[in-house]
Amino acid sequence: MNQNETGTHPDLAEIPRLRTENYSNLLDEILASQAEFPSHLSTSEDFQLPTATSAFRTEMRLADLEAKLTENQEKMSRTLKSMTDTLTLLSRAVLTRQPPSTPLPTAAFRSELKPALPPKYDGNRQNGQAFVNACQAFFRLRPDQFPEEQIKVQWAMTYMSQGRAQRWVNRIYRWEALPANANVDYFVDWDHFRSVF
Repeated sequence: MNQNETGTHPDLAEIPRLRTENYSNLLDEILASQAEFPSHLSTSEDFQLPTATSAFRTEMRLADLEAKLTENQEKMSRTLKSMTDTLTLLSRAVLTRQPPSTPLPTAAFRSELKPALPPKYDGNRQNGQAFVNACQAFFRLRPDQFPEEQIKVQWAMTYMSQGRAQRWVNRIYRWEALPANANVDYFVDWDHFRSVF
């Protein structure tokens, strides 16, 4: 407070008037000039002035981004639902327009086929593939007779009854008859058997 000439405090009645004038002048000065900070504070990296304006702008930007993200997610959901509905309609249209499939040959028809039996195989390498092909053709034409892989193998081995092939089959039967190999088949399946030819 200002002291008067006598060194005493001004009259209490003058205080409101002084304050109003001083505050008015001070406000005009602040608005007219930019605030200056000490140079050691303005250059310091540790010192950052919080600004309400930039924080408000950041919050508004985040709110806008969240709103856009929500809107995009809703659009994607609608698009996905539309595509799913379209795919369902197309699937129904395709199923209704397909021609009726021709029935597969019945088991009775296949059982009436009389395919040729494979030739006797003597172990000649040149005839090995022809022997395997003849066996496979028989399996395909009469699948009802070969429900298991081991039946195919054993059946084919019955036609290996001459020369080197007969000696080879005898060795396999002796191996399977050993007590150490009880309940073990020499060949795992038909593919394993035909791989030796």
